[in-house]
This record gives sequence, structure tokens and C-alpha cells, in this order.
Amino acid sequence: MKQFMIIETFRPGCRRKVYERFHAQGQLLPPGLVYLDSWLEKDGDRCFQLMETDDPSLLQVWTERWKDLVSFEVIELGEKPGARDAAVHFARHAQAWNAHDLERILAHYADDVELSSPFAAKLTDRADGMLHGKAALRDYFARGLQAFPTLRFDFVRLYVGVRSCVVEHRSVSGLHSAELEFDAQGKVRSVLGHYQS
Repeated sequence: MKQFMIIETFRPGCRRKVYERFHAQGQLLPPGLVYLDSWLEKDGDRCFQLMETDDPSLLQVWTERWKDLVSFEVIELGEKPGARDAAVHFARHAQAWNAHDLERILAHYADDVELSSPFAAKLTDRADGMLHGKAALRDYFARGLQAFPTLRFDFVRLYVGVRSCVVEHRSVSGLHSAELEFDAQGKVRSVLGHYQS
């Protein structure tokens, strides 16, 4: 089956109505569209749902039943190795950042992680923007959370590779993208950060 990440954004003033319809009628999924998992953005109006089906047209049938209350972005993950891991990782990673939970953030990274980012050069003493190991990452992320108390990640787009992905998102200084490479345990072992100039 093909897998899809569906990003639901509640329309203004409709969050309560979404839950009322859900409790009264359920998810309203057509036969053949299978729900796998979901994550609600903390303190936000978005929900990330992972689904699978052999018939992608069923997604349109389903979204038609909710489009008066919710707008949708549908991302096909296909059957590439690591695709589901990438989508799941990003959803949980964004939740941890938006909760400003440093330990949950760091749990997504390998001990030998390497990060390269222009933003790291601004917040640390490393002019080259290169960080090595989880201890250095902890210091960098802690500085970021302290410097930007309203910091959050808003998802834009996900590109999936084999054991990697590229995530576009908006944060404190505009549009960003990050290339993430995963190790065999599904932890991030390499990060290449890019920022809109």
C-alpha cells in the first residue's frame, strides 16, 4: 500500500466543530483508506495523520467530508525505505521543538551527530558553524531556546530520500530547510541547515 502524511489545518474558529463532528461521526474514512497514526501540534491548530491505501482517490473522498472545517496538504510517501520514519520523525521532532522540551529534542539525535548551520555560527563560538556530538548540540539548542523564547517550527514541505529527508519549515528568521540523514537506528546523524537569505 502507498503511505501518505496528511497535514490538517483547522479553519479559523472551527477546532471545536472538528471535535464535535469526530465524536458524533468518527473519522468518516471511506473503506480502503487505513488510518495508521496521528500527532496533534501542541497548542496549535494542525494535526499530522499517517494513512495508507491502494487507491489514492479515496483521500479526496475523505477530505471532501471535512473541507468545510479543515484544509489539507497530502504528502505521498510511497514505498521508499525510510519514508515513514522520516515523516514520523519530523512530526515528533516539531512537537518537541514547539514544546521547548530539550530532552525530547535531543532524543532524536545520534550521539555522534554532526550539524552544519549558519545559525550555529551566530549562537556559538564556532565560526564555521560546525558542531560535533550530542553535547555540542545540547549547548547549541539550549542557547537557541533561551535566545528565542517564542521559537517554533511550522511545517512547509517534506522531501523523502532513502535514509534521509529534506524538511522545509518556517521559524524565527523566515523560511528554512534542513537536510537530515538517519543512522540504522533511525536517529539523526547528520544535519545540514539552510536559511533564506
